[in-house]
Amino acid sequence: MTEAKSVNATFELAYSIMVTKSGSGSGTVTSDPVGIDCGEDCFGEYLIDSAVTLSASPDIGSIFTGWNGACTGTGTCTVTMTEAKSLTASFELLYLLSAAKAGTGNGTVTSDPAGMTAGQTARRNMTPARWSN
Repeated sequence: MTEAKSVNATFELAYSIMVTKSGSGSGTVTSDPVGIDCGEDCFGEYLIDSAVTLSASPDIGSIFTGWNGACTGTGTCTVTMTEAKSLTASFELLYLLSAAKAGTGNGTVTSDPAGMTAGQTARRNMTPARWSN
């Protein structure tokens, strides 16, 4: 430095968002504006009264089953930063389910939940606790 300098600093109030992931599956949560990219960073700070949109993307073999806390449902989550927010993004594993008809008789095979008939292969959200013998 060769002479005296002055510096101005501006500070804005901010609130934090904490995202927790749960379930047997895996996925990523991102934010707009940027700040959260869960895989690694599940915490972000945003200016008071700003709107933050969170999106959940399941990894291959998983399904996003919904938000809990500051948001609910399975779509994107938009919060206004009027206070600190916390929420959970749930991901569950998908299991491959196949149905086939055998024999010479007539009949049908259907699924519950609906969406599959015999001869098709589909991925279904069936956690191990829902399997029965």
